[in-house]
Amino acid sequence: MNRRRTLASLAEAAREYLTAGWPIVPGAYWSPQTCTYRCGRPACDNGSPHAVDTIADGRCRQRTQPPTIGLEQVEGWWSNRGYNLMMPTGASATVIEGPAGLIDDLDAHLTAVGSPPPVSALPTGERQLFSAPIPVDDELWLAAAVGGVTLHGAGAWVNLPPSVVSAGKVVWVRPPAMTRWRLPEAPAVRTALLAVLAPGRAAA
Repeated sequence: MNRRRTLASLAEAAREYLTAGWPIVPGAYWSPQTCTYRCGRPACDNGSPHAVDTIADGRCRQRTQPPTIGLEQVEGWWSNRGYNLMMPTGASATVIEGPAGLIDDLDAHLTAVGSPPPVSALPTGERQLFSAPIPVDDELWLAAAVGGVTLHGAGAWVNLPPSVVSAGKVVWVRPPAMTRWRLPEAPAVRTALLAVLAPGRAAA
């Protein structure tokens, strides 16, 4: 895919997310030439994945909830650079990240009760499942930590497809359009998550 098509694909996806009400933040893009993430700001030397911080004078701060953009800004952001598409999590969604097999099991539980979730795949082999915001208590945190699952909530973000990270492209396994942009409700996800991670406590 050439550069023009890549930019068009990112811009089209950004418009789709924003139209559906998903918040978007332009994120640093992966540069194979320098083997680092870049944001296009000359004074920024932050080579890790980060949101483009248009407020900072120099290095982009590691703020995980920067201002989101609107539809009218998409063309400006994706006209020259392939910025990644970052979604702040917490108020908009909780994203559950883990090994593909575990996320597939969680997906199966939710699909069985009529709440199929959007699911994306990372090039590292892990998957991400999108849920309505989940209040995370000690029991859920412990189960997630023991099970090797990351719960992206308040103060975090995830890269949405078709973002390109160091290992490759992020892609949809089940795009949100297939769920009519609905996210499974928190109680159903919590029950399914405990059923997968801690079966003995799933009914708690």
